[in-house]
Amino acid sequence: MSIKQTLERYDLFDNAIVRHGFTEYNRDYVIVADLHYADEPGEYRFLFRGCVEAHHESTMTRDAFSMDDVWIDEEAWQALDVIDKYVWGVRYVDDYPGWTLIEDSERARWWKERLGVEMHELLIETYVFNLRLIFHDLRVTRVGDIAP
Repeated sequence: MSIKQTLERYDLFDNAIVRHGFTEYNRDYVIVADLHYADEPGEYRFLFRGCVEAHHESTMTRDAFSMDDVWIDEEAWQALDVIDKYVWGVRYVDDYPGWTLIEDSERARWWKERLGVEMHELLIETYVFNLRLIFHDLRVTRVGDIAP
């Protein structure tokens, strides 16, 4: 299955990213997501093999962003009467508006010439951050049911 077909089959659109980051060996990038709308709903692990670039950029507005730790403490923010900031304590982010495979990517082409293997560029847009990955391959595994 091609990268494009895999991305279409396991579409993250409007599903919850619960963890992401480089693996402990620092070559690959992992996204763990709860796919509520998949053919088989559950938690999935997206392994972006050979990830040579990962650019994470906040998309939060000044009004929504806060460094007050009340927004990372679930009990503290639930006790508030009004939620006027982003609640980091929910511990997930919806993949909305979604992800886009960048066709004919200049960065992927540059890395392909440098490393001698096929490379791809993916833009993941959420309401909290944008993440741009340059990677070689993608493997997706279902790791379990969605926690209640």
